[in-house]
Amino acid sequence: MTIVDPTLLSLPGDTFYILSSRLTNSLHPNYLVAFANTCHDVHTALLPALQVLRHHHTAARALCKKAGSICSDEQRLQEISWNDRGLTDSDCSVLAQIISCGALGHLEVLKLGVNEIGEVGISALATACASEALAQLQDLYLSNNQISATGMVALACALGAMPQLKKLYLPDNPIGDAGMASLAAALSNGALARLQTLALKSAQLSDKSIIDFAVALSNGAVINLTQLNLSLNSIGDQGVIALSYAIANGALSRLTDLWLNNNQITDIGNNALFKALYEAAIHRLVLSGNQISSYGTAVIAQALSTGALNELNELYMGYPLAGHVALKTACAARKPNITLC
Repeated sequence: MTIVDPTLLSLPGDTFYILSSRLTNSLHPNYLVAFANTCHDVHTALLPALQVLRHHHTAARALCKKAGSICSDEQRLQEISWNDRGLTDSDCSVLAQIISCGALGHLEVLKLGVNEIGEVGISALATACASEALAQLQDLYLSNNQISATGMVALACALGAMPQLKKLYLPDNPIGDAGMASLAAALSNGALARLQTLALKSAQLSDKSIIDFAVALSNGAVINLTQLNLSLNSIGDQGVIALSYAIANGALSRLTDLWLNNNQITDIGNNALFKALYEAAIHRLVLSGNQISSYGTAVIAQALSTGALNELNELYMGYPLAGHVALKTACAARKPNITLC
């Protein structure tokens, strides 16, 4: 060990904690070790931190072995793709610790879909993100996990610390109305102003969820959204009417792709939606698997034949509505033709 400036040893004890936290890196423990080895007294002061770091480093190595190695120069790493790796809450907590020490500050894409992450893991991840340790993140994939309302509440609190986020994928998680309410509140408070894609397929959402979301939209939230997936939920007419009202008043003016298939929408909600979308720049609209009748389909056909949705390229109505004569005629008459399925 070398001799260091005596003034370093006279610093108060909490200063060593601050120094150690700045030098702690689960992937590269040598930073803190090198500092601790400057002299015996410094090593003694940092011994508790070294013991914790040893534990974190072992856990980080085990996670990388399980999910995939992080490149040696992780400070420049821009993407982690750990979909379908069998990750658990414990694994996600280890990842959160790596993030919290600033080791992944340049990360832009984080894919953790199709795993076993629940509220404990997502809460740990959210706590790490809340410190702005992933401030450059643009795409976050959390689909097909076990994120409940409690986990969504934790994540929503951290969204404001990810100002660059453009894509948020949360499908096939039991978020529910309570979870959606927390997300809507975060959006109303200005989180995710740059968001372009929001996927909430099969998230156990009802009309209440969409009403809360519509309120956020009316407050100017996610004005840059281009893709919205709300399919395979329990959304009925009340929710669609609330969404339609927000759209009619200027929300989602940049929306190009809207999935509302496999919900509980009837002709009432369908009519309100098409009235709101009349001048929208929608390219793809998916409504199959709802409770829309031939009458509702005729309303769509009439709207298309009179110039509604003049940028529409694809319309998914499902069998038998896709075979509706008037609708087929209206789609075929458009230039270019609207693909009807």
